[in-house]
Amino acid sequence: MSALTLDGGFWSTDKYVPALGKSLIVRIMHDDDEPPTKRQMDALRSIDRLPDELPADIAAHAVPYFHKVDDVVCLADEGVHIDVSQIDRHYQITSVLIPPLGEADDLFLLLSADCDWEPEHGMRLVLENGRVIGCGPHDSLAFGAAWDRLLSMPSESRREYLDDD
Repeated sequence: MSALTLDGGFWSTDKYVPALGKSLIVRIMHDDDEPPTKRQMDALRSIDRLPDELPADIAAHAVPYFHKVDDVVCLADEGVHIDVSQIDRHYQITSVLIPPLGEADDLFLLLSADCDWEPEHGMRLVLENGRVIGCGPHDSLAFGAAWDRLLSMPSESRREYLDDD
């Protein structure tokens, strides 16, 4: 991992993600020029311990997201053909965001991806303690009251909350 640098409102570094077999840009949200919190640094270190099953977990969550978009847009009519049996060939994880973690006991990472079925909004994956709990379009989840609500709820309610998102 390279040193953290303050870059456009985020602390940033390049980090190898063993579970994905590649390096990604990691951005850590902060207030003003404050350094990352201890919890955010714990989340950064947790990247080294992401489970080997993470790619399969991502794919399992990408399929319903694809269907949700396809139900609205009818991608075949747009000339977009996705082989859901090989969904992992239709997205590319591009970066990791570590949001404010407040007093939550759990560690969260947000993965950003480009995807063939939603080139405008891409795909956002929410990981809680290394497991995907939500998948959808990029949005402002980590930047406001919705994120604070997610952190304040019991772990077992978070997946449902994100599904309603």
